[in-house]
Amino acid sequence: MRYFFKTVKSRVIIMMILFALFVTIIVLLVSFYLMSVFQRQMTIRSTEFNLQLVAGMLNQDLTNLTAFGKWCGSSEYISDYLLSVVNVKAHSLRAFNRLQEEWRNTRESSYIGRIIITDVKMERILQLGSFAGASMPVSTYNVGRVEGIRKGISSEWEDIVPDLFYNAATPEIITFFCPVYSPEDHRRIGTVFMGVTTNIVTDKLKGYELPEGAELYLNLGGKRYLIQEGMFILLGEDEDWETISQDREAPASRNTFAGTVRARGGEIVSVVSYPVRRGISITQVLSGEQFIPKRSAWLWLLAGMALSIFVMAMFVIYSMDRHISKPVALLRSKISAIAGGDFSPMPELESDTELGQVGKGINKLAHDVFMLMNNRVADEKHRQELEYRMLQSQINPHFLYNTLGSIKWMATIQGADGIAEVTTALSRLLKTIAKDIRKLVPLRDELALLDNYLIIQKYRYGDSIALVHDIRDESLLDALIPRFSLQPLIENAIFHGLEPKGGGKIKLDISRGGGDTLISITDDGVGMSSEAIEAALNGRGETPAIFQKLGIKNVDERLRVTFGDGYGIHISSVEGQYTTMSIRLPNAPV
Repeated sequence: MRYFFKTVKSRVIIMMILFALFVTIIVLLVSFYLMSVFQRQMTIRSTEFNLQLVAGMLNQDLTNLTAFGKWCGSSEYISDYLLSVVNVKAHSLRAFNRLQEEWRNTRESSYIGRIIITDVKMERILQLGSFAGASMPVSTYNVGRVEGIRKGISSEWEDIVPDLFYNAATPEIITFFCPVYSPEDHRRIGTVFMGVTTNIVTDKLKGYELPEGAELYLNLGGKRYLIQEGMFILLGEDEDWETISQDREAPASRNTFAGTVRARGGEIVSVVSYPVRRGISITQVLSGEQFIPKRSAWLWLLAGMALSIFVMAMFVIYSMDRHISKPVALLRSKISAIAGGDFSPMPELESDTELGQVGKGINKLAHDVFMLMNNRVADEKHRQELEYRMLQSQINPHFLYNTLGSIKWMATIQGADGIAEVTTALSRLLKTIAKDIRKLVPLRDELALLDNYLIIQKYRYGDSIALVHDIRDESLLDALIPRFSLQPLIENAIFHGLEPKGGGKIKLDISRGGGDTLISITDDGVGMSSEAIEAALNGRGETPAIFQKLGIKNVDERLRVTFGDGYGIHISSVEGQYTTMSIRLPNAPV
């Protein structure tokens, strides 16, 4: 378990899960907010639409009733009755019949509970309505009980009051006052009072679905009534509403008020109000639950989003496992195989992706390591072989050194100076071989060894062979060179170049070439053909010399092994004229 949490895959999976949870929470919160805003907007518009339907029907009825009331105030039949001096009963009957006819032609007549028309002195009265048969008679003695009829005020639908003439349970009516004018001089000669039952409002609300916790109000004449179970409850002045904010975006109509108010008891509620006509409007207080998204829709949305995010997370994890985890596992197995010594290529690691490019690099690295190890093993084997051949080529000098010492003293005693000089040179040569175990020696030490070798050869060939040194810079003599590198080249020049010709000159030139030290050995002997040059560099046909198996090929290989492939021996020759063997060495270290 602890290892699982340490892997990159597990960390990425945990990060993906946390990211998915974070995105889920953010999306849910945002969606809940958006759904709440949408729910609020739809609730307001739905309420607005319902109120608009009710207000439209109510406005149509009130408009028709208002027209009926104003007809009463302008009818010549009624004015004739109120102004008549003679034939009053005839005028009364004719006015009543005409009023009844117009009342019956009014579609909303069923809502007219009582209509009373009286003159300014309240001596002549006309009354009609659905309450007439179940109420006390209206006479000149009690008509003054109707507040406003005596004053002759003019108002339209501004109050809800109980009917004062009803015998049974007092019904509530919406009052309407309208003056009656004289057709001749347009002076007020009477008053029309009409009481419309509150059913004109409640009938429009039948089937009106009011959510739990919501309330419906009728705003009439500057007063606010709570509509509750068909009753109209007047709110006091201390229960007036205070507008806190208004929502101008949600309503579809500019006439609609939607906002937040402080209602009864200081409670802050949301309301939607739609006007019926001037001075009249219907208001619904919205329940807080109406703004909360439906639980079923919310749960379905939550489940759908959770499922979608889970599916997406699984797809991402599957994609990561396929495109990241498996290639990484293959890379790990390949690296383990390389550590175990398996350098074979693994083609399935390579692709066009970033990990595929890494796989190509690992395959190439395995191949390069394999080749490097093989080359290293081959070089080491070659080096060991060269060292073994060097050991084979070494002469046991101790016995010869002691013997030559005895020969030198015998030659000196007998006066044979030449023998003594040759013996001394050979002794120094063998002494160097016996005591100097360095693999690389300064060039000046190699030249000293070469001088001892030439002393010996001088007594063999006499004055027919000469060696000329041309050293451009003494500091070049500090350059390092493998031991016994120049002697095989001089020996080859003598045996193959000068001896067939009967003698000649060898020139040893040491100069600087770029960042290296250049050594060239040129003889004016018989020269070499290209086949002979190739044979010399390949070690074929070498003449046995003072150091066995230390021919040109051996020197060339030791130079390349020691300093690299850029170094070694280069041979150029013209048959019958000269042969030049060149060596390139690194400059002496500073």
